Amino acid sequence: MRQIVRRAARALLYDDDGQLLLIQRTKSNRPVYYTTPGGGIEPQDASPVDALRRELREELGATAEGYQQVHINTFSYGGGVVVQYFFVCRLKELDMSARHGPEFDDPSRGRYDLKKVMPPEGLVGLRLRPEGLKDFLVNNHEALMLAAGLAPTDLLEDP
Repeated sequence: MRQIVRRAARALLYDDDGQLLLIQRTKSNRPVYYTTPGGGIEPQDASPVDALRRELREELGATAEGYQQVHINTFSYGGGVVVQYFFVCRLKELDMSARHGPEFDDPSRGRYDLKKVMPPEGLVGLRLRPEGLKDFLVNNHEALMLAAGLAPTDLLEDP
């Protein structure tokens, strides 16, 4: 069994209009890519959800509600494996002026810009990381909207 070298919590964060909030990463000499807000689970975090709450405050000055785990992604890294837990949640507050953390203090780390997209159409053409996440978002769009509280539940029928 491979050793888990890093655990992370990431948000599939939707606003009230159904837009997905992404981080546009711009680094010198590298193509622009997009990722979801979130980051590493620290020893002081009581749970992946607590880590995600902390990361949303740091990266976006945001709070959210819901936090339903909907996906796990793993990939090999440094002789081990990284595990990322993805939670669908709904944006409550956003204050970009409250962003803080080492990524914002060190210009050599590049830019971290907020990008809102309307899935599934808004995902077309984006280099979204991790690989496979875009397919997950497109293939599960309706279920994710329902989990985020953005789909009408009165239309649900038993199959």
